[in-house]
Amino acid sequence: MLNYWDFSLEPEKGVFVKSRVEYIIYKNLIEELHKYKDFEFFYELQPEIKGKKLMIKTDFTIISNNVTYYWEHLGLLGNNYYEKTWRFKRKKYNEFGIKDTLLTTDEKKGISDPKIKEIINDIRNGNLKNEEKNNLYSEYHCSLR
Repeated sequence: MLNYWDFSLEPEKGVFVKSRVEYIIYKNLIEELHKYKDFEFFYELQPEIKGKKLMIKTDFTIISNNVTYYWEHLGLLGNNYYEKTWRFKRKKYNEFGIKDTLLTTDEKKGISDPKIKEIINDIRNGNLKNEEKNNLYSEYHCSLR
């Protein structure tokens, strides 16, 4: 069953995102795209790694300075089914050997554009950070505020 969200969040002509937070992240990524030459991103890409398709879609696949990063926004933490699905996806990232370029975020503390820009800048500089001590979600997890 589709709801109005499935078609109402269009950060760029022809691109529809699933959540308001993905919309905000996408708009910030577009701003960065226009500033830097060696920077591009894709929404819900099913990447190919070492000749094999990763059988999941990434929220955002970002290529910066010839390095590919994967940004997953974990918007429904606390929901058992969602967290189970995330554990499956994380396992796939690990199996494909790309956990070092996987970044996860949440909005438990809120959202701010300056923080999103900081995260994008960290990606551009190859300097991913971890704000979550126990690595519950990924090696590099940040709040969006």
